[in-house]
Amino acid sequence: MKQERIYYKDVIALGFTETQSDDSVYLQQYGFPYCIVEKELTPTVHLEWTKETGFCSKITIDNKEDGNIIEKVEVKNLGELKRIVEEYENKIGLLPCPFCGGKCETEKSESGDNPTTYYRVNCENEHSLDWWEEDEQIAIQVWNKRPSKQ
Repeated sequence: MKQERIYYKDVIALGFTETQSDDSVYLQQYGFPYCIVEKELTPTVHLEWTKETGFCSKITIDNKEDGNIIEKVEVKNLGELKRIVEEYENKIGLLPCPFCGGKCETEKSESGDNPTTYYRVNCENEHSLDWWEEDEQIAIQVWNKRPSKQ
């Protein structure tokens, strides 16, 4: 199946953001400024929409520091794009704390000279994982699989 054009208003409605660049050559060639329209799904997976074509791709990188593309998959149409966004946004919800049943949330931290973002889960009663993960979804998965206190 051939890719179908997806309109700007549709990707923006799905939570994509636009970052513009000052590239005068591009502006002269295309008549509008160069911009990246994308939506981060996880630290290593994002969606990228191209203004010139109206096409969208799901891109997986090895890590944020190196940014090497591992996989690039064409999104066929708006319906498929909506399914991908919904899948990632609803992929894994945080379960209550296995120790006290309290409400939980992810904590984000950056460290190092080339800041790397790390995540862990904490509950409202200060229970938390003792380690950090580079991928928020992995931190949530680990938290959700924690055994409860016997």
